[in-house]
Amino acid sequence: MKLNINKSLLYLKDWRFIFKLTSFIICVLLIITGIIWGCFIDQWYVDKNSSYPVHLFPTLYGFNVLISFWSVQTNLLVLLWFGFAVFGHGKEHKNKFINRTSQTNITIYITTTMLLFWGVIVLNILGDASEYDFATKTASDVAITSLTHLLTPLLMIVYYVLTMGQATVSWKRVWTLFVYPAAYCVFLVIRAEMLTKDGIKYFLYPYSFTNFSQPLFGDNLALSNFVCILVLAILLLAFFLLFVLTNNYVYKRKHKSNQPIETN
Repeated sequence: MKLNINKSLLYLKDWRFIFKLTSFIICVLLIITGIIWGCFIDQWYVDKNSSYPVHLFPTLYGFNVLISFWSVQTNLLVLLWFGFAVFGHGKEHKNKFINRTSQTNITIYITTTMLLFWGVIVLNILGDASEYDFATKTASDVAITSLTHLLTPLLMIVYYVLTMGQATVSWKRVWTLFVYPAAYCVFLVIRAEMLTKDGIKYFLYPYSFTNFSQPLFGDNLALSNFVCILVLAILLLAFFLLFVLTNNYVYKRKHKSNQPIETN
């Protein structure tokens, strides 16, 4: 018992543990608050005047829509990563979900979430996009969406930067970066098909560029889908190159200076 108490006290003196614990708590609060306001109070994604049957189960369908967003799922991944990292503190290299490769991938996902969202906001201000418009949203939607697209990404990015060089990331693991995005696309197609069979046509796809049944540009559906997937893949790969090159460079610098290094 005394050993466990001493170990806990040591954790409380470790800034990495405190950062992970604080980030985990913040992420949990944001997700819970989003579910409460988005599904129960303001019901962000349900049009009660709609002729579709979603108005019969507004809370359930609101959650269905909420969980379909890439941004929500990547926020959940960050929450899970910090949670597992808290309970596996000091043993990150032994857990495949929280090792440096997985940390890199999740950081890339949430960074993409942040950049795409705020890029759309800038385009809205310039009058060139309508994917998400603050003017048409409730105050709770704007507040929580802004935090989950800014605060959560920054927590993950800052922690990644502060812990750079603890272990290298192998270039051979680049394929793992595309596992979740591929699974997400499959999930969207299956979800849309199931909703269509139930007679629901409202919010079949969370984003216009993920609507694989209609071309985003031109008339060629296959070409449009291919270009969209290719652009997103290139974006993810570019982030992978940036993060891995920087991380591995810092690792080499620390190794040369004989600083202690953690390995995956």
